[in-house]
Amino acid sequence: MGGLTGQWGADKIDPTLGNDRYPNNLDTRMIYGPFDLSDATLAHVNFWLWREVEANRDCLLFEASPDGVTFYTVRSWCDSDPNWRAYNEITFNGYGGDPSVWIAWRFYSDSSVTYQGPWLDDLELRKFVPGQITVQGSFAYADRAGQSQPARFMKAYLYDADPGGTDDLLAQTTTITNGTFVFPALRNWDIDNPDQTSTTGHLDLYVVWKTEFNDSQITQRRVTNFGGVVYPYNSSTQPDVLDGMVYFNNYFVPTNDPKQRAMWIFQDLRQGWDYVRTATGSDPGSVSAHWEKDQNSYLTCGLSCFNPLFGLFIGHDDAVSPDIVVHELGHQYMYNTRGFWISICGAHHMFDVSDQICAWAEGWADFFPLVVSPLGVNIDTCFDWGLGPCGAGGGAFENLETQNPSDLRPTGDTVEGRVAGALYDLYDGTSDGLDHVGYGFDEIWTLMSTGAAENSFVDFWNNWKSSTYPQHWAVQAIFQNTIDYDVAPIIQLPDVTVFKDMVIDHVLDLWNYSSDPESADTDLSWSIVGMSNGNCGVAAQGHYIATAPLAGFLGNCDITVRVSDGLKTSDDELNVRVVEVQARSFLPLILKNMTNPLQSPLVSPSPFASPLPVPVQPNPFVSPLPNPITP
Repeated sequence: MGGLTGQWGADKIDPTLGNDRYPNNLDTRMIYGPFDLSDATLAHVNFWLWREVEANRDCLLFEASPDGVTFYTVRSWCDSDPNWRAYNEITFNGYGGDPSVWIAWRFYSDSSVTYQGPWLDDLELRKFVPGQITVQGSFAYADRAGQSQPARFMKAYLYDADPGGTDDLLAQTTTITNGTFVFPALRNWDIDNPDQTSTTGHLDLYVVWKTEFNDSQITQRRVTNFGGVVYPYNSSTQPDVLDGMVYFNNYFVPTNDPKQRAMWIFQDLRQGWDYVRTATGSDPGSVSAHWEKDQNSYLTCGLSCFNPLFGLFIGHDDAVSPDIVVHELGHQYMYNTRGFWISICGAHHMFDVSDQICAWAEGWADFFPLVVSPLGVNIDTCFDWGLGPCGAGGGAFENLETQNPSDLRPTGDTVEGRVAGALYDLYDGTSDGLDHVGYGFDEIWTLMSTGAAENSFVDFWNNWKSSTYPQHWAVQAIFQNTIDYDVAPIIQLPDVTVFKDMVIDHVLDLWNYSSDPESADTDLSWSIVGMSNGNCGVAAQGHYIATAPLAGFLGNCDITVRVSDGLKTSDDELNVRVVEVQARSFLPLILKNMTNPLQSPLVSPSPFASPLPVPVQPNPFVSPLPNPITP
C-alpha cells in the first residue's frame, strides 16, 4: 500500500548465528502505517508465523492504533509452535472508515528463560471496499375506476432489513409525476450484520412509500389514521443485492388493498393543491386528512367534515367521491387563507335554506370540486356524491350549471347550491341563460383569499364591486342562480321642443340622461313603451331619441322611455312639443361651428352632464324674431 513505512521499537535485536535468543525483559514493536481505511468496511492481515517462547510468560501481540501512539491488542500468541503456519484474515474491522491507521507486532518477555522467539514472514494487509448501488423504481395504484395511476408526489423510504433487529433507514426520496423515484447512490454494505464478510455483507433492501409529502417549503400534505400515523405501502425485500442498479419497478397497490382509499384521498389533495398553485400562482397551504377503513365518524363528525383543530375527516363511504374529498379541502383552503370557518352549519343539503354565512362557506366548498379535476375525470359541472361525473357509476349528483330562476327550488344567497352555481357561472366560459361570462378561477380565488373579510356571498360581491372586475355581466351570471344583487338603472329625461315638419335623428343622446351602477352606457338599452299620440313621430334609435312629426302637425306628445340593464328597467316620461317655424336668427359664432344648425332642437340641460358655458354650447340657440314674418 502507498505510504507504507516501518518502525522498530526499543530493545530491538538483529539476530545472528550464535546470537539468536531474545533477551529477558524485552518489550519492542514492529510498526507499520499509517494506512488509509476511510473507504473500507473490512480490514485484515495475513502472515506466516514460527515461534518458540516461554509459555504463558512471553507473548507476541498483533495490535492496531488510530494515532500511531496508543495501540490496542487484536490477537495474541503466548505459546510455542515450531512449525511455520499461515494466519489469514486476522481482522481489525473496527478501524474501517479511519483515514489513518497503524498496525504493529509487539513482543515482550519476562525476567527468566529465553528462546529463539517469534519469526514473521510474508506480511500482507488487505482492506475491503464495498461496491455502490443505485436504487430506483416506480409505484402505482388502482384508482376508483380500477385504472392504474402513478403514485405521484409521495415520500419513499429505503430500508435494509435486519433479521431479529430494527431495520435500518438508508435513504429517502420522493416519487415524481409519473410515479418513479431514484435514491442517492449508496455503499452496498450491511453495517450491522454480525457475520458479514466481503461476500455476505450486502444489503437486504425494501422500499416503503408513505402518504405524506412537502408540496412546497411551507406546505405539507398528509393522510393519516386516527392516531396520526401516515399510511405505509411496503415493497417486498430483495436480499443480498448485487452492486450496481437495483430496481423496484411496477409496484402496484390493488383496489382491494385495505389502505387503498387513503391513497385516493392523498392524490385528491395533491390535485387541489396543483390546481390552485397553477391557476393563481399562490400556495394554498398545508392539509392533513384522517381516514380509517370502515369508519364513518370521527370525534364530533358524523359525516366527512373539516375542523381547524384536526383538519379533514373523510368517512370510509365518502372516500369513493373525489368531490366530497375536495369539498372538505375547499374548507381547509378557505381557513388557510382567510381564517374563516363556521361550525354551526351541521348536516346540510345543497338546496336547503340556511343563512348567508353557512351558504357562503358551503357554497364555496361545493364550487371548488367543480374546477379541480380528479385523476381520471374531466372537469364537470356536477357535484357527485359517488364516483361521477354527473352520476356515472351510480350515486346522487347535482348539476350546478343547469339551475336557473325558473327551476322551482329555494332561491337566494342563503342557499349553498345557489352560491356554488353563481361562483361556477362567474368562472366558466359556457353561456347559458343570463350567464355570458367566464372570468376564470384566479379572479375568484383572489377575492376569496384577500381584501375585506367575507362572511357571506354578498361580502364577496361587494369585494367584486370594489375591484376592477366588470360588473354588468357578472351580476347577470349571479342572477342566473336566483341571487339578485342588481340595481335598476336610472333615467331622467328633459322635455324637448322641435319644429314642424323637421326630421331630427339625434334629438337626445340617452347616454347623457341614464345611469346604472353595474353597467356602462354601452351595456344599457332603451325603448319607447308608451306615447299619448304618434303625431310627433318619436322613436328610440340605439341610444338616441329621434323625431319625425307628421306633416303640418303642431302640438304635444307625452312619450314614455324605458331603460334596461338586461335584468331590470326604469321609465321616465318625455314631453315633445312641435312648434311653428316663424323665423330663425343665429348667433354668428355659433353658426360658424354648426354643420346643420336647423336640426338642433331646444332641449333642457341633461341632469347627468355638466352644461358647457356660453358661447361654446354645442347646440345653437334658436330664437324667434321680435316681429314674426308670416310665410
